[in-house]
Amino acid sequence: MSTSNTQRRWIARQALLLVATCVLLVGVMLLVRRYCFTIYADPVTGDRVVVNRLDRSSFEKGDRVVFAQKDASYTGFVEALPGDTIMLKGEKYLIPTRCICRGTDCVYCRYYLVNTSSGTTLVGQHAMTGKAYKLY
Repeated sequence: MSTSNTQRRWIARQALLLVATCVLLVGVMLLVRRYCFTIYADPVTGDRVVVNRLDRSSFEKGDRVVFAQKDASYTGFVEALPGDTIMLKGEKYLIPTRCICRGTDCVYCRYYLVNTSSGTTLVGQHAMTGKAYKLY
């Protein structure tokens, strides 16, 4: 009878260890998805992209990015960088290289011209989720 008690305890410990391991793995997965990499689906084009949330500071022309506006996420391609001159309705505009609100070199106040499926828009560095890479 002591053998069956020992077996039951061993099985209970193994089950508890399995549950604890699963909870830990789900927690790690949620942390990675929240702060490192996330998968988005573009509602307009249907593209699925993986977003590198750690790479939010160095964008170049042609980079695919995900950004948030009005409680929704959008994907697009960077067309112009801070310091570039763009044409808008026949007039030239300079995308500022310095912080507009404080006049300092704040990296979070830089703006990029992003081409989305519905047109182009100026997106602030603070609204960028990260660089995106197409899955399929």
